[in-house]
Amino acid sequence: MNVPGDARLRSLLGGAETAWLRRRVRERLSSGKPLAGTASLREPTAAERSAAERLLGRAPRNSGGLSVRLADVDAVLRGSGAWPEGLASAVQHLDGPVVVRADAAAAARQAWAGLVRPLDDLVEREARWGPWWSSVRSAPSLRRALNGADDPARLVADLRAVLAALPSSGEALGSLAQRAVRDPHGLDAGPLAGLVLSAAATLTGSPSPTSAADRRAVWAGVGVALDDVSSTVLVAGLPGGSTATGCALEAFRAAGLPTVLTLRHLTAEPAEFPVAGRVVHACENPVVLSAALERFGARTPSLVCLAGRPSAAGVFLVRSLLASGAMLRYHGDLDRGGLSIAASVIAMGAQPWRLGVDDYRRAVRSAGRPLRGNPVATPWDPELSAEVERTGLGVDEEAVLEELLTDLATHLPQ
Repeated sequence: MNVPGDARLRSLLGGAETAWLRRRVRERLSSGKPLAGTASLREPTAAERSAAERLLGRAPRNSGGLSVRLADVDAVLRGSGAWPEGLASAVQHLDGPVVVRADAAAAARQAWAGLVRPLDDLVEREARWGPWWSSVRSAPSLRRALNGADDPARLVADLRAVLAALPSSGEALGSLAQRAVRDPHGLDAGPLAGLVLSAAATLTGSPSPTSAADRRAVWAGVGVALDDVSSTVLVAGLPGGSTATGCALEAFRAAGLPTVLTLRHLTAEPAEFPVAGRVVHACENPVVLSAALERFGARTPSLVCLAGRPSAAGVFLVRSLLASGAMLRYHGDLDRGGLSIAASVIAMGAQPWRLGVDDYRRAVRSAGRPLRGNPVATPWDPELSAEVERTGLGVDEEAVLEELLTDLATHLPQ
């Protein structure tokens, strides 16, 4: 619908022959620049030159191209009554509003900050998520996940709820999903599951999951099991209480036999581990537990084998033993993968067992092998990671088996 002055404005500035001028004006407005100086056209047509002449009431400056002073155009529009609001308003009336890029960028930043504020607040209260959040807050992957969601705010709220519930103490994945996001299958797959797994992998020092086995391991690292019977942990010499699981532990201990505990064994009844003030050793590889049973039989000291990166059952057991007052000492491979596992177990509260730089230097002389994977920090002994990287060699736990058995021999039950 026309407004007063509209027809006059369109005849002066609204035609195809002045489109180039309107584009120049819009470019300046969108960049936040004032409408000063000149707008130029290098090779104008006769029609474009004639339109500029009609607009200004005189022939524009001619230097081969076409140059028009924007102040002159603004003055014509105001003075003639064609558009008293001036050039900027006229161009937006003809071709639509101009978005100032700087304003749009500021608005986008403000909108993003508002969207992710629940996660900022979570990290302020629960610093364990800080390293992950600092690495993804502005990452394209997070923006793609949120921009692709039907309800980005809901995705953020669900992500916050799940992270606030982690690490868990052996909860099944479906139970966690139901409790945190009101959907027992809400963490099976999709953007929410991917973001939670990314955060969990960073928290536990695990590699980014690329397979079903990887995802199971990452969930286990934060105490979540895909079910409560397939997640297991191997033990020997571990004392039990009066529960069914405790009685079974005592029977196998007396027989000098290992025991495989499922997550259900550990969670079906309140855990009873009479280990307050006692040392409990934990290892990465089953060969250590097997060798201990061979050497010590029914007198094997309390030993937990995590068999690589801890399962949900392993995480639950480690935390239960620590909560029961045990002094848990952990040993594993002295390579990048093993040190990553050690870091996650020590972060739960365990103490390092022969995991110092001097231990590494002694072992690597005769048992070093090339490293694989990515470098890992060792906060309990920063020199260790530096020495491993400098040497470029890893040491398998089996290579120091005799030293480990010697340590275990000093903790035989009376």
